[in-house]
Amino acid sequence: MDAQILIFRLQGYDFALDPAAFPPPFALDGAVLDPTPLDRALWHYQFQQDPPKQGLLLHVGLMLGLEPFALHEEGLLFQQMLPGYGPLGLYLENYIQVLSKAVLAGKLREAGELSRLPPKMPTTAIRYYYKHRGRALLLLEPERLLTSYQIGEKGSIFDFAPRLNELAGLAV
Repeated sequence: MDAQILIFRLQGYDFALDPAAFPPPFALDGAVLDPTPLDRALWHYQFQQDPPKQGLLLHVGLMLGLEPFALHEEGLLFQQMLPGYGPLGLYLENYIQVLSKAVLAGKLREAGELSRLPPKMPTTAIRYYYKHRGRALLLLEPERLLTSYQIGEKGSIFDFAPRLNELAGLAV
């Protein structure tokens, strides 16, 4: 099977994600979702199943200042291992298509060439993008995205990793 890239569209911006960097994603269908006091983009999810499944997710649209936002059951949660913490989900919605890496071959560009980024996206969050059919597909690299995202004025998510559950108001 050919390697693939998933494309998501959030308020006029297209994002590319390599699913091979994650375990299989899952939908939030049936999950109980609650905001955390730590940051607007950080949410707690819990599935009432046996055994119960719970964790934290970062809403990628909110991280990048794209509002209004929503959490839809058909959105996908991609788990990323956060050193010092464990799995942290990156939530993406509005999945629009799958492209073969072969189709995108030779179309990878340096992000410094971009003229337009989401309003709160730090320039360090994106290193590359694909130029495909006149559109920029911003390549999301989880570790780079999490390192550059600041929780308020307090620091990156990695700075909070050891105490993330406590700070997010979850029982440890």
